[in-house]
Amino acid sequence: MLILLYHGITEQNPPKEIYSVNKEEFKKQMLYLKENKYNILSLGRLAEILKRKEDIPEKSVIITFDDGLLSQFEYAYPLLKELNLSACFFITASKVNQTNYMNWVQIRILIQNNMEIGSHGLTHQILYGENDKVIVNELKTSKEILEKNLKIPIDYLSIPRGWPFREKKIIHLSKAVGYNLVCSSKIGYINLNSDIFTLPRIPLKRNIAFSEFIQILKESSLKLFFYKIEESFKNNLKIVLGIKNYEYIRKKLLRKEYTNEHLFPGE
Repeated sequence: MLILLYHGITEQNPPKEIYSVNKEEFKKQMLYLKENKYNILSLGRLAEILKRKEDIPEKSVIITFDDGLLSQFEYAYPLLKELNLSACFFITASKVNQTNYMNWVQIRILIQNNMEIGSHGLTHQILYGENDKVIVNELKTSKEILEKNLKIPIDYLSIPRGWPFREKKIIHLSKAVGYNLVCSSKIGYINLNSDIFTLPRIPLKRNIAFSEFIQILKESSLKLFFYKIEESFKNNLKIVLGIKNYEYIRKKLLRKEYTNEHLFPGE
């Protein structure tokens, strides 16, 4: 099975931002899931399956969104509700109520309509280059803010930008803070041997053709191979350049690609 990872949903065609998907393309993807009778699971259900070592239902998919962007509420949520599909929205706590992000009322509407809510950190800080104190603050404070304002337990975490380094440390701190499940930006599919604290996902970007989306759902080994090559290349660059240099260069090269600048906290 697989976990789909979305960010922005936009009217632009093609989208300006690399990590955005055109709303009509998103609609085609969701209709395909519905019409082809895919089992849309919740993260809570996946946690039960992995803990109990139950059989994973065939054609199972989980839908997730990172960042808590307003476009997710405006374009994705109404369609999900119409098609009776569930999803988990990972919220960057400090961004709530800010321009281009959801507000508390909108997030509560998601909850009232059977959507799951998780944490995407406090400020979208990249965690693997930071000390333990910074990491704990990002994970713990975001959890506390979301729980205080939403009056629900926040048990799930999505690590901003994944983690090519310090995996064991981040897992340990996530558990210590009180999370029961962690999604990463690692590329891969889910099976009964998957670690509930390092769940891989498949990112959907602007350059994903509909035919590629279908390949992803069918767990194409060839498509996964190309994803892995891209992931390995990026991780090797981070090692060679150092994380700060990598982020500086990436930011300069891709600045115009991110109208919300949500991948670069602190600006």
